[in-house]
Amino acid sequence: ATSAGSADDSSTPLPIGFDKTLSQPFIGALMIDLLELEPDARVLEVGTGLGYQAAVMPEISAKVFSVEIVEEFAEAAGVRF
Repeated sequence: ATSAGSADDSSTPLPIGFDKTLSQPFIGALMIDLLELEPDARVLEVGTGLGYQAAVMPEISAKVFSVEIVEEFAEAAGVRF
């Protein structure tokens, strides 16, 4: 268990390289929830990063189109998904 004020990966942005961070998992989930995705939703994600959001949204209902300018991130996300 972690205590308030401790370094907990679930409550802080995570560095992913190239001076970029992955949003706090809670924030990522909140952003998806606030979209109120419908069964036929189509989403354009700008900044794929590690591809987490792009992987989660289709499981909920959305068709996702994702764009990434950091070549290494785009290649890694392409391999994962």
